[in-house]
Parts: sequence; C-alpha cells; structure tokens
Amino acid sequence: MFLISTTKNALSSFFLIIICIQACCASVTLVGTRVIYPSNKQSVSLNFRSSDNVPSVIDLWVSKSAVSSSQSSDSPFVITPSVFRIDPNKGQSTKLIYTGGNLPNDRESVFYLNFVQLPASDKRANKLLVTYKSTVKIFYRPENLKQSIDDIDSYLSVDISKINSGVLTVYNDSEFYVTPTQLNIEKNGRTVLNVPDSQLNMLPPFSHQDIKIKPLTGPSGIEPKISIINDLGGVSTYKLSIK
Repeated sequence: MFLISTTKNALSSFFLIIICIQACCASVTLVGTRVIYPSNKQSVSLNFRSSDNVPSVIDLWVSKSAVSSSQSSDSPFVITPSVFRIDPNKGQSTKLIYTGGNLPNDRESVFYLNFVQLPASDKRANKLLVTYKSTVKIFYRPENLKQSIDDIDSYLSVDISKINSGVLTVYNDSEFYVTPTQLNIEKNGRTVLNVPDSQLNMLPPFSHQDIKIKPLTGPSGIEPKISIINDLGGVSTYKLSIK
C-alpha cells in the first residue's frame, strides 16, 4: 500500500510530503492458491490469514470471469459471510456454497473467487490507504468423473510434428483444467528449449494449445516435460508423451 503523510515545517512555511512505499501485495491472504469444490460437498471452507498490524474488512464474491466487481456476481456460488472483519495477525473462516445450476457433469468447471481488502486507517498519522483485490481460481469437480486427477499425466501429450517450423502443440485430453507453469524440451540430458509460463495458457478439459517456439531441428530423441499446478497449489512435473 502507499502511505502519504505531510509534516508542516513552521520555520520555512511549506509542507514536506513523504511518500513511503510499503509491501506491494495484500496483507490478508487466502490459505491455498486455488479452491477445489467437489460436487458432493455441501460447502467448502475458505480460510484467511492477516499479517497486518491493523484490522481489515474483506469483501468476497465469485464470478465466471477473472475481471468482475461484487455488483456483477454471476456464478452459482454464494459465500457466507461475504463481508467480514479480520483482526491484526488473526485468521477468519468463511463458507463457499454451491447453489446449483446446469454445470457439465463430465468435466470440471472453473470460476473465480475475488476478495478485496479494505484496511482500516492508522489514527496516528494522516494516510492514504489503498485497497487490494485478489483473485483465486475455483474448480468445481463433479464426483462421477471417469478419470482420476492422480493420473493427470496420462492425459497430457505433445505434438512435435511442426517443431522444425517453430510450433509445439500441447494436448490436454483429461476432464480437468491444467495450469502449466513451465514446458521444457530435453535432449541427451540437456535442456534445448524452455517455455516460460508467460507463453502458456490454462488448458480447459479436452483442449490443446499451439505454442510458438524457436525452430528445433532433429526432433528425434527429445524428451518433453511439463510442470503444472497441482491440487495443493504446488508444482508437479511430468514427462509428456509424444503424439
């Protein structure tokens, strides 16, 4: 947040403005980097922690898009309570509840949990306190899926037929959303290509992505590996099968 304070210098008759930049991220965070909502659950708990030294008010809502406001909530979820106060260096829990709808039962659906932190002001100084908005993905997971998330690597593959032309195609043939963080191509134990997450998109179920890369010659003997975010918010790395 940005703190702006003013101090009057009586001797020189002008104001000294001091701008202090504190942490560039919110001090109230959700425990976990994603939310998995199994369809057989009546609700899922959301746990928040504050590392601030002043109280905050948290406003939460769920949307279909990552860009939304609390006034335009358009998802089949409610949060109770959706607005609450969290004390300094304390925790607070709230419940995410699915209200029903016509979601697919043969694959995951994705929604976005949004929360805004409105810090209380420090009465000891004149400050401008900036609010922070955070967004976390919610994956609604039907209980009767045929595949297991533990076997996700079995459904990921890559097409290297156009690798000489600088195109790599990654396939997600699973019922789950896949969020890649890195894609590497190794040959003879040496990394010959590294695709960062800035070039990788979240892959919906039964989808693929064409990735532009530097052309590689002699594709025989290569070993593609992909790193993806797992259910716990960590990163798992798998060897990709080649189509």
